[in-house]
Amino acid sequence: MNEKEFEKTMEIIATAISDAGYNVREQLTGYLLTGDTTYITRRNDARTLIKGVDQEKLRRYINELTK
Repeated sequence: MNEKEFEKTMEIIATAISDAGYNVREQLTGYLLTGDTTYITRRNDARTLIKGVDQEKLRRYINELTK
């Protein structure tokens, strides 16, 4: 997954989490720490999409959210 695809995928996932009423950073962090996909909503197929995201890129994405 190139950087552009990653950004688009994370936009879809983050929007789905937010629309479901959850804190994006907290949910992504929970997923990253545990590997448990139930931290990610099924809305807009976000749970399936997160499985294809590189863990290191996700870590950097979360760090950017906290700035």
